[in-house]
Amino acid sequence: MPYRVLMRVRALFRALVFTLPVTSGLAVLGCTTRQHFTGPYPATFPPDQQVEVWQGVGHTVLRNVTIDAAAVRGQRVTIPACDSSCSVAIPRVDADSVVLVNHDSSITVLGIAAFLAFLVLHPCIPGNVCT
Repeated sequence: MPYRVLMRVRALFRALVFTLPVTSGLAVLGCTTRQHFTGPYPATFPPDQQVEVWQGVGHTVLRNVTIDAAAVRGQRVTIPACDSSCSVAIPRVDADSVVLVNHDSSITVLGIAAFLAFLVLHPCIPGNVCT
């Protein structure tokens, strides 16, 4: 194989050896943006706080959430946004778990991972000299 090809393969391998552990670590940090809510009840969350209510294998995403002894009440998050007609009440006995979602942290972690991947892989993009 020509020397340039070997150097390009070597640089790409070094980039992957660095990128995979870093992005894996950031992915684990990204999972920390979800937090299971265990109480105390009753609870009221800020209007912009999104909450996932899991039932079996599916979930419903709500905002303006209030949890009391009988039910989890809130407005379903839909696109386009709807008014109070999207209000739902899920009985607490039917809710397997309640998960608080922080989308700002998720976007930050994904942005950092993409930026690091670009910095590491940029020299090996076709058309550039890979050193």
